[in-house]
Amino acid sequence: MADGIAEGFERSTTNELRAFIAIARGSSAEVRSMMAVVKDRPKLKRYLATLQRIRSLAESCARQLTGWAGAVDKFPFEGRRHLPEKERQSRQSTQKSRDLADGKWQMVES
Repeated sequence: MADGIAEGFERSTTNELRAFIAIARGSSAEVRSMMAVVKDRPKLKRYLATLQRIRSLAESCARQLTGWAGAVDKFPFEGRRHLPEKERQSRQSTQKSRDLADGKWQMVES
């Protein structure tokens, strides 16, 4: 799962990132499926608590990936994952205004 997420994050487009998040969710489903298959094996009964913990972690990963996918869907841009120049400048201006209001900017005297 982690390798798929890392690869998707390094890809250059939003659609590629979405695809790798979906692949990672699929990997999580595979882990959950395998835990369901092996939990009833007699030789693995002593590891039942560990197997349940692994399943729980895979479920948590799937929920987090679903949340991330939802956040990606709300990006203010499509295609390449960077803000358009106008949006970037607007955000910088807003941040500078906040910093000024918070006293983080000081006038430099010549």
